[in-house]
Amino acid sequence: MRWMAGVLTVIVVGSSTAAAQTVAVLECRPRVGVTLGAATNSDDSVIYGDLNDRDRRTYDLSGTAEVPLFDRWSARADVGSAAWTVQLRDVELAVLRPDRLRVTRVTVAAVKQSPHPCGTPIRLYGGFGYGAYHYRLKSGDASAWRGGGHAIGGIEVAPRDHLAVAADLSLHAIGGPRRAPLNTSMLLVLQLNVGVRLVF
Repeated sequence: MRWMAGVLTVIVVGSSTAAAQTVAVLECRPRVGVTLGAATNSDDSVIYGDLNDRDRRTYDLSGTAEVPLFDRWSARADVGSAAWTVQLRDVELAVLRPDRLRVTRVTVAAVKQSPHPCGTPIRLYGGFGYGAYHYRLKSGDASAWRGGGHAIGGIEVAPRDHLAVAADLSLHAIGGPRRAPLNTSMLLVLQLNVGVRLVF
């Protein structure tokens, strides 16, 4: 997560410098992009290496499409995926074996630019949404779709007219599979993603 914090710092510092120089204007225009980041979660079944050495950090890859609606509001759609190692247990909570769990998401959100209207060099935004999350074990023993909500905030800076550098911080609250061998009833995921977006 430290390298992500460093990248975010560079974006913020760079944005203040860019504001005093010639910077492409970020208007309310459609945009698509790809981000890569780090995520952590509340899964108590997570393991890393030794069963007693737990680590919930993992990488997250996502794609985003956003379309302006009215005023400073826009509709945003995200597709993303993250995976981590879990310790499976049976219905009596007896330890079975480690496996790789992947959670893939398809979400939609309402996003508002703040505090300035479209046309400012730096775009700050926040929003909330809902989506579908798919749990799948590498072994293929379990597969389930669950709903969940999320909140998101971020910043964009445009070094060029049709290119923006973005950083997003989001929190997801997802319904768990609630069945063996995945007994989680609720999963919280916090993620920080950095990437680029094409502005049309």
